[in-house]
This record gives sequence, structure tokens and C-alpha cells, in this order.
Amino acid sequence: MTKSETVAEYLLLRDPTLRRQPKKLTALVYLSQAHHLAVTGTPLFPEAVIAAAGGPVPNGLIRVRRLMRPWSAGSQSPRLRSPAHAPIAQW
Repeated sequence: MTKSETVAEYLLLRDPTLRRQPKKLTALVYLSQAHHLAVTGTPLFPEAVIAAAGGPVPNGLIRVRRLMRPWSAGSQSPRLRSPAHAPIAQW
């Protein structure tokens, strides 16, 4: 039986732009599981699916989604500075 990470790798091979869209990749993996279950009656991968705030996430993809965050690749953090820390304009 395959793993959810294997399904994600296959989808990334087919469409490399999904690397920048972890939520979309997760949704496609979840839909692949649902489609395979509906057609064959057996699950595509054995991992449980967790209900997260952004939608269902296969248990094996939680770590993969963390690694796909744009700021984990060495880029700067997307956090913005609050107005309290902004420099005061000089008159």
C-alpha cells in the first residue's frame, strides 16, 4: 500500500507548481484518497486523515506541509512588524 507522501511526490512530479501551494497539494492528496476509495472500495494509503483548521490533512503530510512553507527554505519570515515598532517620523 502506498503512503500519502508518495502520492504527494507523484502529484509534484506531474505539476511542480504545487510545491508553492501546500494547501492545494494536500487537498489533491485527500481527493485522490476519496476517489480511490469510491472506485475500488479500498483506501489508497493507510494513514488517518486529521481535521485541521484549513481542511482535512492526511497524517503523513503534516511534516511535509511544514517543510513546504515558503520561509522554511531560507527566505525571510513573512511576519510584518507591528505599528508600535515602526520608526517615528521626524518632523
